[in-house]
Amino acid sequence: MCESHGVESNNKKLGLEGEGGTFSFYFGHHMTTVEGGVVSTNNKELYELMRAKRSHGLARETSPETYANYLLEYPDIDPQFMFITDGYNFRSMEINAVLGLSQLPNLTDWVNIRKDNFKRFLDITNNLDYLDNNFDEDGNSSFCLPFVCKNKETKKKLKMYLSNAGVETRPLCSGNLLRQPFLKHKNYPHADNFPNSEFLHECGFYIGNNHMITNEEFEQLENLLKTFNDE
Repeated sequence: MCESHGVESNNKKLGLEGEGGTFSFYFGHHMTTVEGGVVSTNNKELYELMRAKRSHGLARETSPETYANYLLEYPDIDPQFMFITDGYNFRSMEINAVLGLSQLPNLTDWVNIRKDNFKRFLDITNNLDYLDNNFDEDGNSSFCLPFVCKNKETKKKLKMYLSNAGVETRPLCSGNLLRQPFLKHKNYPHADNFPNSEFLHECGFYIGNNHMITNEEFEQLENLLKTFNDE
């Protein structure tokens, strides 16, 4: 759920089931704290572990009850600097919290606007023969407006065409991750073993979606896509 706050499956919002759900508040997402995000969980053990990990692994960052148990378990360790796990510094600043809390009341409305934007985008793109934009929009909470081209040559031309018109594009979430340097030389299957991911890697990209897109901007996009010549 990192980039799809409010997404639903079987009329139930995701992030409520399983061990945990992650939500990013990066500045390009549904709501923002500039950097950071949250993890949702109803697993108390995982909750306590994450509280410690976000602050160097310090026991004192856990709940008072859990912290008291650690003090009893490790009486020979100074309680001010007791590390019960490896950790990081993922603590948010107060300004990040203020930004996030001020936006939460608007999040549902912004998600609905993004959904409406996505529907309008599909209306614009569904009849373009150089795209294969057959998406199931049920339950979506659209992070972006995606283009799936029929082939990589069309993708290259369309990206350049939009860029020249001042429309910024991005790859589909880094493409096939098995092609990324940090995974490419490890003991993972070869990227070619995943043809669907490969197709999206070669032929897909997106432009941004947000609740501030204007009717004029949609009309400009529609005109650009109608006049694009894939020859």
